[in-house]
Amino acid sequence: MALPSFPWRLRISHEGLRSLKLERPGRRLRVDPIAPIDADDILVLTGSWPEQLEAAAALVRSGARPAVVAAPEVLAYLASLGPVQAFPGPVSIDGLAIELQPYAPIPWMSPAEAPGKLISAAVRPDRALARLGRRARLPRAAPRAFQLTLPDGGRLVYLGTALHSGTPPDWFEKIRAEWRAPQWLVVGVDLGEEAAAAELIPQMNAEQVILTDLVSEVRRAMGLKIGLLTPLGDTLIERGLAAQVLVSGAGLRYERAPAGAGGR
Repeated sequence: MALPSFPWRLRISHEGLRSLKLERPGRRLRVDPIAPIDADDILVLTGSWPEQLEAAAALVRSGARPAVVAAPEVLAYLASLGPVQAFPGPVSIDGLAIELQPYAPIPWMSPAEAPGKLISAAVRPDRALARLGRRARLPRAAPRAFQLTLPDGGRLVYLGTALHSGTPPDWFEKIRAEWRAPQWLVVGVDLGEEAAAAELIPQMNAEQVILTDLVSEVRRAMGLKIGLLTPLGDTLIERGLAAQVLVSGAGLRYERAPAGAGGR
């Protein structure tokens, strides 16, 4: 648990799969957490796949009564397992303001992905069936992006894998109008969607772009092709953006804002 003497304004750690840990002075924020989770952590669940829900479900079954920000369908599922402090958003908790927005992901069986996924299913059908079987017991909900506002006014926007060639223009315009110019933009990119992301990311006018690997571990486990985010990071840097790549097991930390200076 983060302590009042925590030395950084914000520290972001990639814990594996889609799990991020955000530490700052106060309670930790855990995004799609994998174990271990402290009962005092604030959980933000952005989807309903097994790797996003199973650790949170185990915590609820233990009787810990965690604070959870998620889609209504996910909150209802967790509440069926045990006591939950449920927040569909927007919510203010421990000095943090959190807003959620649903988004449309790329289709699971897109034309570009279909050959590889069909081959993977034919070669090792147990992998796909096991994951789909685990998901069958979970709720279905559109994935969520979110905006986090720190007590000092600094904003972090997490877009998951919302930016791709099929991103609805009206959805992106709404996000750009309401969440534009955050201090940190955390975004993942599906394989083959790098060009589309490279066009959309600069329009958010973020101070810092954090390209986050949210798909490789699941794809690798499914026997699917994976890609690197480094070339996209290089493209953004060449266009004048401050961009960093955050991979599993790595972390980034940011200094406290100067006294009397709020974030954007």
